[in-house]
Amino acid sequence: MERQKRVVRPPQQERSRKMVARLLASAGELFLERGYDRTTTNHVAEHAGVSVGSLYQFFPDKAALLTALQAEWGRKLHTALDAALTGEAEQLPLEQLIDRVLAVHVMLNQNPPGLLGFLYTTPGAADQQHSPTAITLHERIARLVEARGVPMSAARRAVVTQLLGHIVSALYYVGGANGPTNGTLVRETKQALLAYLRTIEAPPRSRTGFEPVA
Repeated sequence: MERQKRVVRPPQQERSRKMVARLLASAGELFLERGYDRTTTNHVAEHAGVSVGSLYQFFPDKAALLTALQAEWGRKLHTALDAALTGEAEQLPLEQLIDRVLAVHVMLNQNPPGLLGFLYTTPGAADQQHSPTAITLHERIARLVEARGVPMSAARRAVVTQLLGHIVSALYYVGGANGPTNGTLVRETKQALLAYLRTIEAPPRSRTGFEPVA
């Protein structure tokens, strides 16, 4: 069944907004606990303490719940990555920059444990290869590659971005939903990112217009 891309209507009142937030939190918890396929809208409504009719006022089916969760966590990932990487951070040494990206995944995937990983690896409604949450990361990586990479064509930059996104994705595809808690996996992911990025990173002068300080 094709996943819906929208809720029936956005909540207008504070009470409705709180109910929607409760429904989304319940959906995330149950998707992790029972699995997406074994979770129903009845399960979500009961867990959230509302009637299934109230759920259907905002979400036509559980696919809409998944889409809304992925959009919400895509925004969280976008905000956290921007806070970690924007401005002067983009000029940090490569190793520190990678540490910041991985730290965002470790932090967000802890509360609740594994939800970011689940949403990241579950295909979304509009793109059956990547979830909206994963697309958010790819867009941020593309900006960094454009800012710090050697001059390259748009086609090559797109390939580089996809490869880097897949390396970061190893946190979840190799380690499962709780992959970012695996210290060995995080370290190996960092080494893979370093090895690849060092082959495409532009020298500081070509990025900033100034000679690097010795």
